[in-house]
Amino acid sequence: GAHLKRVGEDYFNPREGYNESFLDALPLLRENIPDFRPPICVNQSYKTSTTKVSVIINYHNELLSLVLRSVYSVLAAIPPHNLQEVILIDDASNLTSHHELRE
Repeated sequence: GAHLKRVGEDYFNPREGYNESFLDALPLLRENIPDFRPPICVNQSYKTSTTKVSVIINYHNELLSLVLRSVYSVLAAIPPHNLQEVILIDDASNLTSHHELRE
């Protein structure tokens, strides 16, 4: 089953292969994310678009901090006038409970 950790206690999750405490400590809004676009795209200017998009984030047994960091990245990357909605889909998680994300 899921492992519980105490506040301030490092916990390495052997099933997923990451340090949950480290990931939980990272800021939700990350600064200085590298831009991997080719130079021709970086220097391209685009017309302002009125197109609305919906973003769907599917997750399964993810840390809440990872799900929230994904949401923050979407909110930071898409201009507000273009973002219609962000939909979170819990794909039958069975090791964690994200009651914070439920309606």
